[in-house]
Amino acid sequence: MKHIIGLTGPTGSGKSSFSALAEKKGVYVIDCDKIARQVTEGGSECLLKLADVFGEDIIKEGELDRKLLASRAFSDENKKQLLEDTIFPFILNLVLEKIEKSENQTVLLDAPTLYESGIDEFCGDVVAVLGEREIRKERIIKRDFLTEEQAEVRLNAGKSDDFYLERTKNVIYNNSTEEEFLNRSEEILNMLLEEVK
Repeated sequence: MKHIIGLTGPTGSGKSSFSALAEKKGVYVIDCDKIARQVTEGGSECLLKLADVFGEDIIKEGELDRKLLASRAFSDENKKQLLEDTIFPFILNLVLEKIEKSENQTVLLDAPTLYESGIDEFCGDVVAVLGEREIRKERIIKRDFLTEEQAEVRLNAGKSDDFYLERTKNVIYNNSTEEEFLNRSEEILNMLLEEVK
């Protein structure tokens, strides 16, 4: 039986730093954002379904125009739900396939929408990384070259801290130095890896 750890939290919280640390410890990491990109590659069944739902013009020169899709999908709650209903089944299939093929006993699923997609059902443990809104906003503006307005739209589309706090006891706050965050991450990782032994 594989030990599957879910990693989640809102955008800009620092999940990728946690993933990198897990990888160093020999954990097989599946990045669900990358999987989402894979399933929406040009010509894919998922991309064609998205075009049916959000308009043919989201496909530019055979590829998905992510910014255009995001501006439509995150404009209201119903459209966001439509996006998730369309894309999640494809992501889930590929994630399960990768878990199956992995030689590692411990797998980390880095999944911003872990609970919304239902992937949490496959996880023995879940870690949530949280951070103050303003700090997260600065991070995503730098990381994704967003305007303040685009960053706000993205942050508003996310869940509140309470959403994560109600669902897992393994919570790490990433509001101060990277060193402090990595120390706390290491503690939690070691504890979870120890449980498996």
